[in-house]
Amino acid sequence: MTIHRLAGATLVASLLAACAAAPPHRPAPVEATAPDPDRWDRAACRLGEYPPELGARAFARARQQDLHARQRGEWSPFATARVQSEREAFDARCDALLASGTRL
Repeated sequence: MTIHRLAGATLVASLLAACAAAPPHRPAPVEATAPDPDRWDRAACRLGEYPPELGARAFARARQQDLHARQRGEWSPFATARVQSEREAFDARCDALLASGTRL
């Protein structure tokens, strides 16, 4: 019985030594690239639509904000004008993307 215990102890000791000597497995680091900020603008331009923050729902919400402010007798937040100017800026960016010939 002592031979079996001695063999078992030797096996356990060798396994522990092997585990302690092996370096921990770490996956290779992945280089993170910066996201393209114009990706969604190009996609909306390609589809011929406004992005969601400038779409029909956003324009309707802005008109509603202006209307409610006028009904309450408050100063207008000019939300409709802001959305309209942002739409014009988007149209200019879209025209520039189309004119540059870059792949949308």
